[in-house]
Amino acid sequence: MNQQRATVATLSARQRLRESKPLLILIGIIVACMALLLIIPTNSQDRRPFSAGNLHDEGSAALIEVLREQGVNVFVTSSPEDAIARAQQPDTTLAVAGDVVPLNFQMYTDRIDSIVWIANGQMTGPEFNGVTFAGTSQLLPGVLKPDVPATVRLLEDSTCRSEAAKRAGKISKSEVTVSVHEPWTGCFEQSSGQFVYAEKIEGDQYRAIIPGGAVVQNKTIAQAGNAALALNTLGRNANLVWFVGSLNAGTTVAAPAPPMPLWLKYGILLLGLTMAMLAWVKGVRLGRLVPENLPTPVPAIETVQGRGRLLRSNRAHAHAATSLRVHTARRIARRLGVTDHSSRAALTEAIRASGVDVMRADDTLWGPAPTNDQDLARLAQELKQLEADIRHE
Repeated sequence: MNQQRATVATLSARQRLRESKPLLILIGIIVACMALLLIIPTNSQDRRPFSAGNLHDEGSAALIEVLREQGVNVFVTSSPEDAIARAQQPDTTLAVAGDVVPLNFQMYTDRIDSIVWIANGQMTGPEFNGVTFAGTSQLLPGVLKPDVPATVRLLEDSTCRSEAAKRAGKISKSEVTVSVHEPWTGCFEQSSGQFVYAEKIEGDQYRAIIPGGAVVQNKTIAQAGNAALALNTLGRNANLVWFVGSLNAGTTVAAPAPPMPLWLKYGILLLGLTMAMLAWVKGVRLGRLVPENLPTPVPAIETVQGRGRLLRSNRAHAHAATSLRVHTARRIARRLGVTDHSSRAALTEAIRASGVDVMRADDTLWGPAPTNDQDLARLAQELKQLEADIRHE
């Protein structure tokens, strides 16, 4: 019967590479897709008016880029919930561009310190008390007419109390205007009592209205003082939330979720750190994996044969002879009723009593050690015969 062996072996580098080949292919595909997403100019397909990613005439990518270069942190979103939540942070301005605004959007704006309304059409509500809109665009709000160059007609105003308006000096005309009364102040009067910019400051709250889109759109932002007005109104704080509504966002704003308790935040952080530490501890290997022979039942004959081969390879004839004599003497002693711990003389007397020649038994059990294979084989045969004679076989 052949001995079966079970081993635990460390995988070679080639085997590890072969085993991880599917994972490497998957990682390669993901990296390639990410590279393609970075290379392909997706913004070129964005045609939404006032979109921060729209590079065309009706977009506002140029303004957003300049604001970022001036150090303003700009967050762009089309989700009203995100816009309201982020705009409530300190030192933040909310810009609402376009007239795709949820019906109940103004229910949550009283919590925001700084808001700039841009090209919102005929808006009404608490935010616009004291403001009346006049005129409408014949195209979608924010979409420029083909004769945009004609809008280079400039207005000058020196009676406005707005610092942003004074820095701009003059801006383009607008198809939509507002008439205002206290606490609002109107700037850039386009016609009698009709203004193309208005703002109010009440305590910590700042509100501004830019009824036309030319001030912030790519094609006309470089004209006159359009850029100066946009940068001074939108860049007054360190953070800007640029909200352009989407028709897919719904008609109402969901009530904001209650803030997460501070203790829960720290609890989640502590739990995450604990799990990461546990994973690291469980994953630490205490050393290099090595092959190990696991315990396996082996037939006795194989053990004897293996031990014999080992003794033969080392030419340990004396050691082998001693082992044979000791085991034979023990079997004879048990046969004759002598204990294993009895003396040589006691065993000799027992052998004498059995009728076996004592001199022959003494020479076989305690004689000189063999020095070669032939002598060892002869001794083994003599021991076998002695044991048979004592058993009277």
